[in-house]
Amino acid sequence: MVDEPVTIEVISDDVLLRIFSLCNPLGYVNKFMPPVTWRWHRLAHVCRRWRCLILASPRSLGLILVTGLKRCVTTLDCWPALPIAIWRDTSNPLSLEDEDDVLAGLEHSDRIYEISLPISDSMLAKSATLAWSFPELERLDIGSPLGQITVLPQKFLGGSTPTSHKLRHITLKKICLPTLPQLLLSSRDLVFLSLGPDVFTGEGFIPSDTLASSLSATTRLEFLYITFYPRSDIFKPKQRSTYTGSLRPNLIALPALVDIDFEGPNEYLEDLVSRIHAPLLHHIGVRVSQEGVQSLDISQLSQFLSRTELLRSLPLQTSIGIGDRGFTICHQFGPPPPS
Repeated sequence: MVDEPVTIEVISDDVLLRIFSLCNPLGYVNKFMPPVTWRWHRLAHVCRRWRCLILASPRSLGLILVTGLKRCVTTLDCWPALPIAIWRDTSNPLSLEDEDDVLAGLEHSDRIYEISLPISDSMLAKSATLAWSFPELERLDIGSPLGQITVLPQKFLGGSTPTSHKLRHITLKKICLPTLPQLLLSSRDLVFLSLGPDVFTGEGFIPSDTLASSLSATTRLEFLYITFYPRSDIFKPKQRSTYTGSLRPNLIALPALVDIDFEGPNEYLEDLVSRIHAPLLHHIGVRVSQEGVQSLDISQLSQFLSRTELLRSLPLQTSIGIGDRGFTICHQFGPPPPS
């Protein structure tokens, strides 16, 4: 007896969807946007079953990538109402034609769940679409190209209006966003937050106590990266806390936070960490300026590290480096690597 050949048809829909999802390099929270596109339409052309399965699962698989090409924007209405990702390299400015095409894509605000774009003053002057709420947005990665700093309007993503967001990833580079505290307070699903450089500039400066309070709603936050060196006329060091107990009253708990990287004024760092508690932290990198500093007080940082549960239960690796940009303290909480 000859066994009948086993074909791919025996694979269930659930297994197929899992396989398809492994082919998708986009649409998930990670540290960096991968330099590739998700060509799901190739799978949709294999057979009718695959096409129906993909189009029936838009949240996990359906993706239209608008890259600033006019042919992409003009064909959006030909597709089902799938989620949309708008993605361009944030470090390179768009041409005037590309700006028009991207703004046309942004008009589908109720379907957009990823935005990775260079934002310029000319783009802001053309359209008010960036003031819309984008209710499905999960990933926001925006930067200002060519070294300039772009100030976003007060109404960006709803502004100061209390609106719930689905944001899981926020990266701002050379972007001034005065309403950032309100945005953080309304982003309870946030997992990744990267601010800098030049985010805390001018009217966008956020005091350390305000930032800590804004993070109080982000109980799912795992990664926090901050890089800034504000002008001396904006940043005024506050009186440092004199509390020396093991647990300061009313600490803001960040129970999911595992990774912190900070570069900026030591006074800002000290006040920030004196207000938060991250029990599961396993990595912290610190770089603060030594310019004009005779002695450096990191008492609040020391207390912050002593409050971590992993610090008390796992081997600790510590490295200290001194360079042109200041000093670096790197703590890795976890078992040492194999020798």
